[in-house]
Amino acid sequence: MAELNIQTSFEASRMGRCINGPDGSVIFTHGELNSLDSLKAALANSPDPRTISDILKQTPTTFAVVIVTRSHAFLATDRICSVPLFFSVVNNTLSVSNSASSLIDLIGAPKILWGSVAEYLLSGYVHGEKTLYKNVTSLQPGFFLLANRRYGSISQSQYFSYRPAPVYRNRKSLIQEFDDLIDLAIKRTISYANGRPIVVPLSGGLD
Repeated sequence: MAELNIQTSFEASRMGRCINGPDGSVIFTHGELNSLDSLKAALANSPDPRTISDILKQTPTTFAVVIVTRSHAFLATDRICSVPLFFSVVNNTLSVSNSASSLIDLIGAPKILWGSVAEYLLSGYVHGEKTLYKNVTSLQPGFFLLANRRYGSISQSQYFSYRPAPVYRNRKSLIQEFDDLIDLAIKRTISYANGRPIVVPLSGGLD
């Protein structure tokens, strides 16, 4: 296959950051990503999807990341896709953005998928990785995309899947584990806020 071209466009946001290197490299991050250095190291030579998956499994925070090097392109979202990423592959060019409208500006106005429009009108959203437009795809929660620019290959891998199963443990240990996890989540939020105000919205219903 022919060499894969990469083009990116990211909308500015308070939590997002994009760094463009002199060698054409791009690093876009949004949210809390403490494994960025490990991901960059994993992409340095011949990336192993299993290694990347193991790194992402140990990253329970909310994030989106795009890393483009001379040899590879990498996209990943967190387990709930709190920060969406969109991509398109047209004429051997991979286009990436954190905004569907910005992506459309990159690739030109695509055809509308009327089946997706019907899904949206029926359920309020489009199912799976599809969007309202042809050739515009949404990266799914718990997935990452890895592209080899030299060979033009693109693959997606799932590093996280929510599959609840029965737990056979005593009530006391479960309560303790739940308490520990709540404490950990609160401590992580305080650390990430780094002195900024933390606002907790209250429900207006009868809770």
